[in-house]
Amino acid sequence: MITPEAPDTLDADHTVAPSAPSDIARMARSYQAGDVVFAAGDSAAEMFIVLKGGVRMDVTSEAANVHLGSFTTGEFFGEMALVGSSLRTGTATVQADGTELVAVNHARFVYLVNQQPAFALSVMRVLAQRIESMNQRLLHLTGQPSNGAAS
Repeated sequence: MITPEAPDTLDADHTVAPSAPSDIARMARSYQAGDVVFAAGDSAAEMFIVLKGGVRMDVTSEAANVHLGSFTTGEFFGEMALVGSSLRTGTATVQADGTELVAVNHARFVYLVNQQPAFALSVMRVLAQRIESMNQRLLHLTGQPSNGAAS
């Protein structure tokens, strides 16, 4: 979990915990329910941290709309923009009025990764959890049994 304070320590649950106040809350943008933070196909230049409220992530194709996940206070999304693809693969939609998000651009992300190893570990753990979750969903959709091993 990432909070409005400066992230620099890792909690027992592998989320980022605060140690000192920072200006992150002043960088927050406020959104209303239904606002689209970004859409699939958009150019990707930043990830987002949810300070308050919630965001839903979906991927839509001609065949189906797939709900990838929901993100609430302390969670982040859109990180693939900073570690992978330059185009968005999903659409992030705000779920509650007054949702507050902080955008983290590439320069700030690199700074946090370099200066706050716990932040980097937190992002890596979340990415690993999301990949494992997707693997399980794919196995379920194809009807194949899971052996519990990560790929």
